Amino acid sequence: MVLHLTKEKPRHGYGVIRSIEDLTRGAYAPSPGLVYPTLASLERAGDLEVLTSRGTRRLYALSSVGRTRLDGEKAKLDAALGRLDSLRRANSRLDCGPVRRAVQSLESALEDRLLAQDDKQLALDIADLIDDAVRKIERL
Repeated sequence: MVLHLTKEKPRHGYGVIRSIEDLTRGAYAPSPGLVYPTLASLERAGDLEVLTSRGTRRLYALSSVGRTRLDGEKAKLDAALGRLDSLRRANSRLDCGPVRRAVQSLESALEDRLLAQDDKQLALDIADLIDDAVRKIERL
């Protein structure tokens, strides 16, 4: 799936996570603990190349080796896309539109704010706000 997504366009790890989540309309988002080691492994194998790197933030693109590998794994890719589509269809039966919109707005605001500043205290303050919101939602 990562090779497929980076074939469409170069992506950061966060972009891979969001793209998979978008494919399922929010029904599934892989964890960073799954995506980032996968990216590193694919880079070591030569399937991905790093276009830019800023600290730990890397922009990955599909290499020619990765393109060949992806072409050879079409059946696996089709099966994975089918599973994600099944999740999307199951999730679309629920009317979560307003919540999905709010979550996407939150993600966008977080990305804009956190990328604009490299401030550890800001990140901790934002995490506290999100944790408070989670607790309130759990009490509903």
